[in-house]
Amino acid sequence: MSTNVRVEARYVSHDAPQDQKERAFKQLLANFKRKVNESGVLLDLARKSAYESKGEKTRRKRKESIIKREKEASEFNSKLRDRFGSNSKKAPKRNFKRISEQGTT
Repeated sequence: MSTNVRVEARYVSHDAPQDQKERAFKQLLANFKRKVNESGVLLDLARKSAYESKGEKTRRKRKESIIKREKEASEFNSKLRDRFGSNSKKAPKRNFKRISEQGTT
């Protein structure tokens, strides 16, 4: 999978002082690093740099799935709290627990 990361430099005139050019370059470099981290290119590279067996891949995917479901449940609970309030009598009595709290079946 190929991911393109693109950042644009702020315009600095040719006659600008050297320190202004350096600040513009440092800002450009910081933006590039942030975009690379957000895109996950380095994580993907680290994961693909070594062989991953079928079992390791399954365990990693299962762990990612659990984290994703916990995050979705947390977001859903916060939306319920925002909608009904934490003390409201209209609020549903459900509270979606995290997978790790429920135990495995």
